[in-house]
Amino acid sequence: MVRKFGSLLLVAILILTVSSTSFAFEGKGISAEATLYENSYIDGDTLKAEESSSFNVDVNNLLIMDGIIKINGKIGENKDFNIVGQTNGNNIEYIEEQSHNFEVKNITVLEDIVVMYLGEENDTIRVKINYENKGVNLFYNKYWYTEFLEPQIETHDSNITLNSIITPNAYNTNYSIPYTRSFNVYGDLYTEEITLGFYYNWPEVVQSTSTGDDFTSKLQINDNKTYYTPYGSSKTYTLSGSSLEVAGATIRHATDAGQYVKNIHTSHVGTLYSGGGTSLGYSLGIPNLPVSINYSPPESVTITNGQNGYYSFNYPGNNKSQQYNISWEPSRYHLISKNDFFEAISRVQTDSTYKKTGRLRLSVEWSFTLVSSGINQGQGTPPYNKTDTFSNTLYYELQ
Repeated sequence: MVRKFGSLLLVAILILTVSSTSFAFEGKGISAEATLYENSYIDGDTLKAEESSSFNVDVNNLLIMDGIIKINGKIGENKDFNIVGQTNGNNIEYIEEQSHNFEVKNITVLEDIVVMYLGEENDTIRVKINYENKGVNLFYNKYWYTEFLEPQIETHDSNITLNSIITPNAYNTNYSIPYTRSFNVYGDLYTEEITLGFYYNWPEVVQSTSTGDDFTSKLQINDNKTYYTPYGSSKTYTLSGSSLEVAGATIRHATDAGQYVKNIHTSHVGTLYSGGGTSLGYSLGIPNLPVSINYSPPESVTITNGQNGYYSFNYPGNNKSQQYNISWEPSRYHLISKNDFFEAISRVQTDSTYKKTGRLRLSVEWSFTLVSSGINQGQGTPPYNKTDTFSNTLYYELQ
């Protein structure tokens, strides 16, 4: 009798285990609603419809398990949908609507809802399903709205924050700037926000007799996210990532009187595509006077992969490099995720003929372009670009 009870208990545990990992809803208990949008049109950053109406939707099955997603049911009285796909991390892939009645434009699976946008000829249907998600958020064609909406990217000087830390003989300063843009899709609100950080580290005091000191400048993604508020809901979801990314960058340096750049070391952590490269432009002269940033330096060279981002200005005679620009090719180097960055470390040295001491400066300017990844079912869409600059002056004492 004890053996039999133990067997039954084991069977019960197995049944409960399978049920708890299936994440499946079946039958008429699934709560869902649908809205039809007819004759859609674009009004600025808003996608609207001339007419909208609510109607019945029956979701017969919603299954997410073992890398598979299945959603099937009926819209109205005679329009079946049978959606099948695969999950990979946070992505839904290889979507197929096997009833061939609808085009699947987008699927979003969050902690308590599933939202689908389905296309039927010139109309769009939004289906919202109440669902207890026991796994990660999932997305198919996540940034589908970038296919047809291109709102302005905005930033405000009042949003720039400064953090400055002075440690013995060193400065550590960073600035944080958020860039935002908003979309309205049939009343669903999406606000994308990418926050860029500008980091500077340099010595408080430089000795004129030294072999040089390092001045570090970094452009980094501090955060990248999307705020999503469904139509008719008071709840806002914070989603990781947005369609915004940084495509390439240029950093420009200009030294003060008696100073020159001995060598540089560049770094990139992010997404690397084929083609393009890192280019260096510079000018040479006798460093008796301070120089300003030069946007078209006469000399140029390409920093190859074999150099590991390093370049040394080893030139005979009195001419030195007081000014240089480094450009990461926009078609090749992108910053997409949090903590991706471009960085340049410049070794600044005092010319042996310069005999003065006092307060000096290094001028630094970043220029970069924000683009939309334009992800639309794996196909690129025309990107929306915003080019911006950020300048800073690094002061130090020459002794």
